[in-house]
Amino acid sequence: MLTTSCISKTYSSYASARRSTTVACQRSNQGTSKGHVNSDSPKIDRFTSTTSQNSPATHYTHPMAKKKSVIRAQNIVIFGAMGAGKSSLVNLIADQNIAKTGSDLKRCTLTWTKYVLPRLFNDEQQYNIFDTMGIENPEIESPEYHQSIQNASQLLRELDDCGGTSLLVYCVEKSRDARHAFKSNYQLFHEVLYQRRVPIVMVVTCLEGEEVMEDWWERNRASLEASEIVVAGHACITTLKDEAKYEASREAVRELIRRHAAGTPVRGG
Repeated sequence: MLTTSCISKTYSSYASARRSTTVACQRSNQGTSKGHVNSDSPKIDRFTSTTSQNSPATHYTHPMAKKKSVIRAQNIVIFGAMGAGKSSLVNLIADQNIAKTGSDLKRCTLTWTKYVLPRLFNDEQQYNIFDTMGIENPEIESPEYHQSIQNASQLLRELDDCGGTSLLVYCVEKSRDARHAFKSNYQLFHEVLYQRRVPIVMVVTCLEGEEVMEDWWERNRASLEASEIVVAGHACITTLKDEAKYEASREAVRELIRRHAAGTPVRGG
């Protein structure tokens, strides 16, 4: 298990490296255009530790949810920048409005909400979806930095208590710069917290305006590869229910989970 001290040292080194390369990255990108780039009711656990207040976890359990002493589950961690559509992605996966969405969510330290989907694929396999929010980039203020590192360690412990991590889902919004805005979160979760030991996939949101949503990936594939962002699979989607592409989007994301979630969850970040 990565300790808080170990995470802090690794993250500090990473932040320092990012600061030293910021100017070079900006210069190299001048003149470069941005990429265009059913079952039981869920249980919801919200973890709301922030820099302004440290509230205890609040547990929401639907009356119909079944309680078991030991449950074998696949744990899926969704991460990405604020506004990328992570909570909308949770709702798409569950096909229910269980996650709060909207622009009123404030930036804070690394926190998460756990959604328990007892039979996502109509079988006996439970899926726990961890919707994270928080760290936007490594150059954050000192109080936020230290609280975020503590919370990252707590998240890894929580996932270990649930059996380990099966899959990382990197949620990105199509209008973000495909070369640099994506890299910091990718490195923090895939490389620093999980040391490349957990499968990772990418879901690109807000593509309802694309005639063929997969075209976004073809346009941005080279930029992602140049930034050394490597994923096991991807889905280009919309989370808008009134879009004809909604059902196809939901099935594409669910197929990513079915295909790439580790059969044996990884314990100890």
